Amino acid sequence: MASRVLFLWFPAVVLCTCARADAPAFDPATMMRVEEVQRGMKGYGLSVFHGVQIERFDVEIMGVLSQAILGADMILAKVTSGPVVERNSGIIGGMSGSPVYINDRLIGAIAYGWGFTREPICGITPIEAMLDS
Repeated sequence: MASRVLFLWFPAVVLCTCARADAPAFDPATMMRVEEVQRGMKGYGLSVFHGVQIERFDVEIMGVLSQAILGADMILAKVTSGPVVERNSGIIGGMSGSPVYINDRLIGAIAYGWGFTREPICGITPIEAMLDS
């Protein structure tokens, strides 16, 4: 019986190794490097605030903090429309992972918010950092 378990385990390990080798690469046609992101740029994000309906919200880039989190860059943005602005609630936990785009190019995903603030300011992990992980 033990050889059967080893036989079943081995293909799973091979599949995991192969999947990692095929990880997506940076695509400049659909993604934007953090070096291209500038203060004042406007874009949008996508998230689910209620049920399963994906909603769009607008963002304005406040700047880029170089090596802010464990040596990695973080993009600061302010959400300028959508439910968090209407509710005056600030960034909510469920927004983590929400993709953010400028000129229809992915810059990254919301990863940070600050508690006890009503300003909808978020920290975005750049797409390059996510692909490198």
